[in-house]
Amino acid sequence: DSNDWKATTAWHASWAMVDMEATEIPIHLHALLAGLIPPFSDFFNAIISHYQIQALHLDPQSIILLAVSAFLYEAMVGIAPSVALCRHFFSLHLVDARQRSGCVAFQAVAGSGIDFTVRPDVRAFRKQWVYVDAGTLSPLLLLPRVPVVPGSGCEAR
Repeated sequence: DSNDWKATTAWHASWAMVDMEATEIPIHLHALLAGLIPPFSDFFNAIISHYQIQALHLDPQSIILLAVSAFLYEAMVGIAPSVALCRHFFSLHLVDARQRSGCVAFQAVAGSGIDFTVRPDVRAFRKQWVYVDAGTLSPLLLLPRVPVVPGSGCEAR
């Protein structure tokens, strides 16, 4: 009952576009399972805005990394998560220039002492997406039309 939005409803990707509201956005099912549920946190919105990427550009491991990082900053260290703090420990890398989804991933900065390796079973995650109501319209939450172009701190491998 602490969630002002109550339950999050997800629709299968085959949902007819004509039946959708303007605020219903595509998201990977694995991102929902990792806790990326609307309303999205200020931290998440700041990250995608800073890097000028769309939510679907992030791979599932990066969604988990952002969620775990935000929790650790707030609960364990007692500070608010921020883009600057994230950039201190992680860098965003283009991992597949041919894809429009799951094409960028966060990696620990060399020498940071962080070993973040999560290997969830996400085979074919690009085919497993649903729609959820984000409550607000943002171009950074829409279905990507093009792959990510390295820039704004995103490095190509």
